[in-house]
Amino acid sequence: MYRRSYNVNPLFALLIIIGFFVLMYYFIKGFFYLIYWAAPLLIIGVLILDYRLFVDHFKGLYKGIRREPITGTLWAIINILALPLVAVWLLIVGLAKRKVKKAYKEQQQRREALYSEFEIIEEEEEDNGQQSRLD
Repeated sequence: MYRRSYNVNPLFALLIIIGFFVLMYYFIKGFFYLIYWAAPLLIIGVLILDYRLFVDHFKGLYKGIRREPITGTLWAIINILALPLVAVWLLIVGLAKRKVKKAYKEQQQRREALYSEFEIIEEEEEDNGQQSRLD
């Protein structure tokens, strides 16, 4: 079996790897810049979808600060600094919850459709001129 060997200069390979990471850096930087400006719209979207999700998130931060002041404060600072990412995360969770509620509602409708409405029909006794024997 013939085995082919590739002679690649290690310096060239290192330059390709560095170029890849520089490209990824600028891609991530651009993405973060984009969601930074879109964060207010994302937050409005979260509030429209499910305002309780937004309120519960910040209640959880507040409880974390009260329970463990140092760790809770650090999480609050991280949430402020990464607000665009938090907004995207809350929007994704809101959309997922909405989809689950919709699927549950459809399941309930299917379940109710299985049981059809019915009407009890009372049979009338026919009296063909015969009297009952109990008389």
